[in-house]
Amino acid sequence: MQIFSEESQEFQIILSQIIAKTWLDEDLNSRFLANTNVVLEENGLPLPGGVEFQVKGNILVGTSKSASDSSTGEVVYEIPLPTKPTGLTEQVLQSWASEDNSEMSIDVHCRGSM
Repeated sequence: MQIFSEESQEFQIILSQIIAKTWLDEDLNSRFLANTNVVLEENGLPLPGGVEFQVKGNILVGTSKSASDSSTGEVVYEIPLPTKPTGLTEQVLQSWASEDNSEMSIDVHCRGSM
């Protein structure tokens, strides 16, 4: 079961905005690490039922919460999260994080399946 299409422009834009927001706001970054699904949904990413996302290192990992879906709880999706680039001004990051900015997308490559 594929959760997100890596070619999905809407997915790329929303995830890029979330990443830029976490670079700007340490509290949001902490919430993203602690309550990943909540932050993803609050920012407009509808998530499939039965999948729990967590940030592990610089990877967003989705695992099945239901034993009937996966007896091993195998990873269903991995999304590399880039670290904050050096040399970017807060103004540039604010622009990237803006919901009105559909031109910018941080390059994320998704992989995985159940």
